[in-house]
Amino acid sequence: MKVLWFDTETGGLKYGKNPILTLAGIVEINGVIKEEFYFKIKPIGGQIIEDSALAVNGIKREEIATFEEPHLVHQKLNAILAKYCMSSWKLCASFTIFQSRPTTPKKIFEQPDSCGIRLLAI
Repeated sequence: MKVLWFDTETGGLKYGKNPILTLAGIVEINGVIKEEFYFKIKPIGGQIIEDSALAVNGIKREEIATFEEPHLVHQKLNAILAKYCMSSWKLCASFTIFQSRPTTPKKIFEQPDSCGIRLLAI
């Protein structure tokens, strides 16, 4: 089975207003880790970063200026996922689903794609 484990750190809890600041993941196939990634993502203009979120995730406001542009992260993520028959457009759609409904800690969301990869967010 193909599994994509991923986690994010955000600039707050308001969908559409607060950015995703980091994206980390592990690609696992048949119980074997094939690839790991960790991206620091620069917010898009107009997104709000809450001080309370930074206190939780440990990111310093001055660090954020050094993060990668979102389009570069998207290209790198596409390259990683293409190796395992997965597009980040599907991943982005899944993020929208996950972020737009209330969650409880440690709840696992599962979204299989046409190539048999399961997206698991914890």
